[in-house]
Amino acid sequence: MSFQGPIYTDAGKALHNRPIGTGTLKFTKMQMGDGSLGGTTIAALTALINPLVTMEVQQVKQYSDYIVVTAPFTNATITTAFNWRKIGLFAADPDYPNDRTKDVLFCYQNAYSSAASIPPGSQEFIERLMNIPIKLSDVSDVTITISASLIYALKNPLTGKIYPDDIPDLNYIAETQKGAANGVASLNANGKVPSRQLPSMGILPQIRVTTNAGATVTATYSGQTITGSAGEDGMCMLDIPSYGTWLCEATLSGKTSKSASVTVDTVKQYYASCSFVVDLATSSWAEIAEYAPEAASKYAEGNPIWNIGDERQITLTNGEVITVKIADFNHDHNAGTILPVTFIMKDCLLTTYKMNADNTNYGGWPSSDLFSILVNTIYPKLPDDLRAVIQKAYKTSAYITESGGSGSGTNVMDIWFLAEDEVSSTASLAIGSGIEGTIYPIFTDDASRIKKVNDVASNWWLRSCGRNASYMCRVKTDGVPDIAVAQSQYGVAFGFCI
Repeated sequence: MSFQGPIYTDAGKALHNRPIGTGTLKFTKMQMGDGSLGGTTIAALTALINPLVTMEVQQVKQYSDYIVVTAPFTNATITTAFNWRKIGLFAADPDYPNDRTKDVLFCYQNAYSSAASIPPGSQEFIERLMNIPIKLSDVSDVTITISASLIYALKNPLTGKIYPDDIPDLNYIAETQKGAANGVASLNANGKVPSRQLPSMGILPQIRVTTNAGATVTATYSGQTITGSAGEDGMCMLDIPSYGTWLCEATLSGKTSKSASVTVDTVKQYYASCSFVVDLATSSWAEIAEYAPEAASKYAEGNPIWNIGDERQITLTNGEVITVKIADFNHDHNAGTILPVTFIMKDCLLTTYKMNADNTNYGGWPSSDLFSILVNTIYPKLPDDLRAVIQKAYKTSAYITESGGSGSGTNVMDIWFLAEDEVSSTASLAIGSGIEGTIYPIFTDDASRIKKVNDVASNWWLRSCGRNASYMCRVKTDGVPDIAVAQSQYGVAFGFCI
């Protein structure tokens, strides 16, 4: 349907043109009808012909040189369909401001042949806002009379509440709808929805907690506790019923995660991480191994839980206590499988060893006396719980043959000695320089390569073979890589992966 623009009636013009001070213009109601004008002019109208629906004006919005008058319409009480052809806007007669029977038909609109059919409410429920724009000479002198019955306007037929999006900027909200389900929320002095009204809104603040899959997540604040479970993706969504600083924690298999505090002060989604931090110094090796992939991932993301150089003590079966340090993450591999964490000894064992009883390096490290000692004597001294989680690593070693040739091979090792390539970025002493691995970032300078035997700086063996038949590689007491004859008695420091 299409209406012509609003046309003043003669009575409306007279009301609008009354001298200032003789009464304020007050719009009171609209009426809808289906009658025809016949021979009557719009200017002469003082009432609608055959009015069918009366709507109380709910709002007047004032702009620079015009106003928009709004009234809500519903067909809920209409029992017979009609053709909506006309609408009129009424204003109070200043001489009878409280008598609605004296209201003046201010302006009128007619759709003529484009009238719309309005069905009864039982057939199709209709609600809409009727807006009539009016150009006035002085919009500052316009007020509105509002009936208390307007709290029933614009109701959702299913909930009986006013549609929140349809509530215009009135100076009040019906008390029955403040903070009520399907109602509206008011704002506190900080411009926030009051905490007590949050549960009734249907949309609550949320904390999205990242933790381990299957963990139970709790958020607590001021005697309130909210609980949820993390799904397979490790995410748990908690609906938060009030503002405040909530403490989030997760529990899994009897262990409690690192807590996270989240200050909730508006209706939005917040984020928290409740990671199960495994303390490298005190946790069991089984726990360390289980957490190692996540620790490597966190390190790669730039959000490390463990760092290169972090230490852990190990008590060997003979009572000797050694310290190992994280040398790197995702550095070593086994048949293409990346191993998450590599440890090396901080210092050497208390016992020193010869690489070979005779002064040769034939066959390289895998053929040496010390290789056999490492595998058959030193490795069994590691505690059972550590040996249970050690992952074998591929380690390449070059060698010299008795015939003067050379070659290289790969050993799959539980524990191993370091190569010159793995402790120095400028390796050149070994016959296998450049093929025996890459430097661990824990080695940054000569000082970082110094290792002690019984608290005294010592030479210590590398697995790299020198370039002639008598020499193996070592690190000197000052941390500089060098070579030495195979019969030399030096310290040993091994590495391993989990």
